[in-house]
Amino acid sequence: VPDNPDQQGAYESTYRDTVVTHGKWEFDPLSLSNPFDDKKKVVQLWLGNEDGVIGLELQRYIAKKLSWIECNEVPYGGHLWFHDGKSCEVVFKSLFLGEEPRFE
Repeated sequence: VPDNPDQQGAYESTYRDTVVTHGKWEFDPLSLSNPFDDKKKVVQLWLGNEDGVIGLELQRYIAKKLSWIECNEVPYGGHLWFHDGKSCEVVFKSLFLGEEPRFE
C-alpha cells in the first residue's frame, strides 16, 4: 500500500489501462467533439510505438477520425516511454518551444 493513498500504484495503473483497452466503454469515443471554442487548438496524443498494453491501431484510428487530435509517436517507446528523460525532453521541447520532435 503506498504511503500516499492518492498515489496510484503499478497494479492499479496496469488494471486501469487494461480496462480502457479491453473493457466496455460507456460512450463512443468517435462522438466526442472538439473541446476548444476557437477550433484551432488540438489535443496532443503522445504514444510509444512499441506499446504492448494500449492498442496503437485504436489510437491511430480515433486520432484520424477526430481531426482535432494530433497523434505523435515516440519511436522505440513502450507503454512507459515517459520515464525516459530524453524522450520527455523531446516532447516538452515540442510542446513548449514549438520544436520539431527529433528522437535519437
